[in-house]
Amino acid sequence: LMSLVREVEILNHSLHIAQEFTGELGATVWDAALVLAYYVGSASFPHSWLHGKRVIELGAGTGVVGLVCGLPDLGAERVYLTDLAPMLPLLKHNTETNKLDKTVVVEELSWGSDVSRFGPPFDLILLSDVIAGCYSSDFAHLVQTIWDLSSDATRIVLSYELRSKDDVQFFRLLGERFDYKKLPNSMLDEQYQSEDIGIFEVR
Repeated sequence: LMSLVREVEILNHSLHIAQEFTGELGATVWDAALVLAYYVGSASFPHSWLHGKRVIELGAGTGVVGLVCGLPDLGAERVYLTDLAPMLPLLKHNTETNKLDKTVVVEELSWGSDVSRFGPPFDLILLSDVIAGCYSSDFAHLVQTIWDLSSDATRIVLSYELRSKDDVQFFRLLGERFDYKKLPNSMLDEQYQSEDIGIFEVR
């Protein structure tokens, strides 16, 4: 089993993010996740959205975005990293390795399933790179889950890498229930941004 640890230097912390290359899509640190992680850690991100707040990341993969939210500097009350069962050991490993398991909780969540055990609504919902074409059959379930976890006061931030024209289908479904806008790249970390990766605020 090939594993490669990616070091992510952010907010004077060095996060060690283990990855797995066994064919599971989520097990590498994708660029869209780094762009979102560094945005969350930047001065442009409203840290009042995190401080003392309940946060959930959907399709967390390696967990890098949620782990940044769990850093003591940002002061989140509780961060849930969620993904499908095969991803949970890697998420737990990364949470424990970085000594963030007092704040960060790893839970299985299949989109479209009942979310009542999470005690919604959340203050902040984060998603990075969950719109890859191979998940298109799940788009409706994903939008339903975002809806079920949120209220009018919930902040939702989505990082998206342009890959396929089919992805329009996700934004069409999202737009039936939410408003969304793409942030200008000037708000993102100077180093961690790309023309192909957009950060969207969803309300």
